[in-house]
Amino acid sequence: MRGKTKKDVLTTGEIARLCNVAPRTVAKWFDTGELRGYRIPGSRDRRVPLQQLIRFMREHQMPLEGLETGGVRVLLICAGESHARSIEQPLVVDARFEVHVAGSMFAAGVQAARVRPHVLILDMGLPGADPEALIAALHAWEHGGAVRVIAFAPTATDDQADSLLRAGFHSVFRAPIEAAKVRQFCDIREVGATDR
Repeated sequence: MRGKTKKDVLTTGEIARLCNVAPRTVAKWFDTGELRGYRIPGSRDRRVPLQQLIRFMREHQMPLEGLETGGVRVLLICAGESHARSIEQPLVVDARFEVHVAGSMFAAGVQAARVRPHVLILDMGLPGADPEALIAALHAWEHGGAVRVIAFAPTATDDQADSLLRAGFHSVFRAPIEAAKVRQFCDIREVGATDR
C-alpha cells in the first residue's frame, strides 16, 4: 500500500494502489461480492466504502498500512521469549506501534514481505543472524531503503556496537532494555536518531 487515505469511499483504482494489485483484480473482488460496494448510477464505475475495504483486508489478513488505522510497523526477529517480551512490551502498550514477531530469519523474510515494516529489530543471539547479510538484503529489497534497522545485542561491547553501526544499523539496544528508548528509536518520526 502506498500513502494514507482519509476518504470514506474509494475507487477501484485507489484500492488497487493501496493493495498493490491490478485494478482488474479489485474489479473481480467487487464483482464476486467479496468486496462490497456499489456502482455509480448510469455508469460502470464501482465505489467501495472505506469500512468495507478494511473488513475485506482483515478477513484476508492483509496489512492495513496506508490506511489511517495503521501505525508504525515494527518487525521483531527474536527467538528467545523473554528477550522478545522485553522489547515488545513497551511497544504493544503504545497505540502508535503495530508489532509483528518472527522467530527465525526465514519467518522474518515472509513477515517482511507481508507487513513491510518501518522498523526491524534483530536479536543478534538468534541462530543464523548475520548483520551484514541482513543489511545487504534490505538494500536489495525495493522497500528496504526506508527501514530503520536496530540490533538487539544485550552484552555488546562498545567496539561491537560501533561495528554494527558501521555495518548499517541505526541503533544498538543493550541490556537492560529501557522502555522509553525502545519507543524513541522505533518512532519513525525520529528519523535522525542513532545511538548505542
